[in-house]
Amino acid sequence: MFKVRIKFSKEDELRFISHLDLTRTWERLARRAELPLLLSQGFSPRPKMAFGPPLPLGYISKTELIEIALTERMGLKEIYKRLAEQLPRGLKVLKIEVLTEEMPALSAIETVSYYVRTRSNEEEDKIQERVQEFFLKKELWIKRKSPKGEKMINLRAGVFDLKFKKEGEEVRWEMLLSVGNQGTVRPEEVIKALGGQGVELYLVDIQRQEL
Repeated sequence: MFKVRIKFSKEDELRFISHLDLTRTWERLARRAELPLLLSQGFSPRPKMAFGPPLPLGYISKTELIEIALTERMGLKEIYKRLAEQLPRGLKVLKIEVLTEEMPALSAIETVSYYVRTRSNEEEDKIQERVQEFFLKKELWIKRKSPKGEKMINLRAGVFDLKFKKEGEEVRWEMLLSVGNQGTVRPEEVIKALGGQGVELYLVDIQRQEL
């Protein structure tokens, strides 16, 4: 068995496809590229693939990760060539490398960086005050709805870094947030928490930067 890890971008054309649809897209792509895929056992064999943390609907990303298991060794340039010929609009392969035991597992990813654009008429000093107040809190619990019901999330515990720059009405944010087993924090939840008390922030766009 031979495994590769592929870094790819998900661009605006695929902004509104779900993580499940993205996995199916990659399965079709790998089959059309005629890669020697290692298949699962059972009545409905499927390619053995693993993805990084799911990207929520409506986000775009500069860095997504997928691991694909192959039945035989192939040159990385040949894999790239075959995939490039079949890529749909909105997907770009950025890097392919052989998966080794020394590389951290995708399930071990604990932080994600985001680039977020918002709009606001507020003064920069007032927004900075809200950021400082946010980091002074030891806890900030919010309610999150899911198909399984509601649960409480400590938003503050999952925000490690938060920077912004204001140009005109546009406010550009860089965020480092938690993801995975320790709890996933979403950029829109951070923006909502920073708003209020006279500060209004209107979400424009979210882009995942790095895993």
